[in-house]
Amino acid sequence: MTLTDSGKRHEGAQISRRAAFGLGVVGAMSAIKTGDSLVTQLKWPNDKTILKAYETPFSATKDPEAAWVVLGGLGVQDSFGIMNALMPSFSGAKYAMSVRYPDTGLDIDALSEEINRASHHRGVRAVYVFAHSMSGAMVPDLVQRLDKDAPLSRAVFNCTPWTQDYVVDREIVEIISKLPIKGSFMGKFAVQIADRMRNSRDDSPFIAKLRRAWQITNDQGSPETWLSQIQFLASKTLSDYQEMIPENLKSAYVAPRNATDGVVLLTRAIDTYETDIPGDKTISFTRSNGHANPRQRPDDYIAAMRMALPVYSSGMSSNRSVGGKPALK
Repeated sequence: MTLTDSGKRHEGAQISRRAAFGLGVVGAMSAIKTGDSLVTQLKWPNDKTILKAYETPFSATKDPEAAWVVLGGLGVQDSFGIMNALMPSFSGAKYAMSVRYPDTGLDIDALSEEINRASHHRGVRAVYVFAHSMSGAMVPDLVQRLDKDAPLSRAVFNCTPWTQDYVVDREIVEIISKLPIKGSFMGKFAVQIADRMRNSRDDSPFIAKLRRAWQITNDQGSPETWLSQIQFLASKTLSDYQEMIPENLKSAYVAPRNATDGVVLLTRAIDTYETDIPGDKTISFTRSNGHANPRQRPDDYIAAMRMALPVYSSGMSSNRSVGGKPALK
């Protein structure tokens, strides 16, 4: 009886430990989920796409019925900073619009509706898009969804990867896009660390990599929107561009002067732009290096934009230009 009683007591202790462990796991997951939700609501407190329109500070424009829409790329929740940095290069349009993505994920239909609504309200007859990094993947969908009275007629692709195959760490993109999980800060942090460990071009100390990974995790975009953007890029194919972008779309591809960075396989992306992306095209290089950084080097991007945009009126096609010194007042 003593052995039996002891066995029962031992079995009961095992069950209790398992139950406690299970409750601990559930509690930890709940705490992480609650923490994610609270931080997200604090840092990015909106569950819908927001579009804000501003008049460009120019008394006379080439096209007073045109508007630029600036789209933020991966991890850029609000494109106001990019729009503000590039404002001098938007002198050919009356309006400039920034987009704030919802903290719940990318919503192309809602974005298109917001652009259509703003265009009708302000009498816009032509929409121009500046697509920062992976947001260029949204251009085919916007072409199809924007109102025929205010169509997308110009696009600037800024270091755009067309599909996940044009991303340096495309294996990570593929893995992330297929994980059946919700976006979380810890998940995003883990991916950022893995990305930096795999990047052969990043020779900074381990602690510096950790700091940078946490900075991006904490500062750039809600985890759910970040995950949604990756999944969207992973869903794109070259045929999406070839079938949905019209031949009359005027576009430019802006890239750093050495056509390399640690995010996008730029040489390949540029070659694909020249040969496989429809439209009236030009390519412009900035004077500096680095991936899609108009906020850090606005003068370089303004110069590159000004070199690229004349193609829209001249009818030239597939020309390469190099950014010069901007004529800023």
